Amino acid sequence: MAEQTGSATSATAGFMLRTGKQHQERGNTYQAIYDYFNIIDRYPGSDEAQEAYGLLMKFAEDFERNGQLYAAKHLLQRIEAVS
Repeated sequence: MAEQTGSATSATAGFMLRTGKQHQERGNTYQAIYDYFNIIDRYPGSDEAQEAYGLLMKFAEDFERNGQLYAAKHLLQRIEAVS
């Protein structure tokens, strides 16, 4: 398998981030979360992964604020596992 260049990696991570944001805007919360974790797993250390991490933390805060404590705890534990 050919090794991806930095620009190809950046383009793919950027596409994945835009896709996650589209899911988020459409109210597809769990699909957005999946996409953000996928970015962190595949492109750790990238700018896109850092942004995805921040968006995941915001989801956890929103879950807590809305009284969805199990969802907040589970998401925070998953974030911790990939950090």
